[in-house]
Amino acid sequence: MARILLFLLLVLLPWLDWAQETVMAIDVKSLDFYEHGNRPAPEVVARKDTLTFYPCSQCHKYWKTNPQPRVLAPVHDVGLKHGAGQLWCLVCHDPQDRDSLHTVRGAKVDFDQAYRVCGQCHAARQEDWYFGAHGKRVGNWKGEPERYNCTHCHNPHQPPFMKRKAKPPPPVRAGLQPMHHAQRDEIPIWQRPIAARKGNSHE
Repeated sequence: MARILLFLLLVLLPWLDWAQETVMAIDVKSLDFYEHGNRPAPEVVARKDTLTFYPCSQCHKYWKTNPQPRVLAPVHDVGLKHGAGQLWCLVCHDPQDRDSLHTVRGAKVDFDQAYRVCGQCHAARQEDWYFGAHGKRVGNWKGEPERYNCTHCHNPHQPPFMKRKAKPPPPVRAGLQPMHHAQRDEIPIWQRPIAARKGNSHE
């Protein structure tokens, strides 16, 4: 057993030194987001012009940055409900350049490329977004893809979708009578029209 351990130690030590030198040589500032399968980042619809308080520097240039986590002044009215209480504004917003976001490695990120910040914690969702399984594509399916940013659909301060009132049902075709849900549920399935049966995947 000791011979096996000695052999492994002699074989692995030079490799570990090489690995450490390789890792140290990597410029971590350039690794500010993960490119999925060397796929280039898609074009993203610009959003900065629609933000109420952007550019942030129009106010923040008069104030010294306070890095202490605290309740914000009412002007923001943000109500941060993201990350189970583990996040604070300056985790995503750059403390030196208030008109930019930043990664955990300190690389600046434009507000229009917020997906680079979101993807640091939500890598699986970002991968789905890269390949078109999550989010929304703009325009048609030909040419270079253009997508909505994460923050077009998700409020970055409260990402889960808020509850919305259901829209009214579509109109009933001419010659048919509308069937209310209560009435429908009272009819046994074997007595319902075949078309009504097919529309219920849980039955």
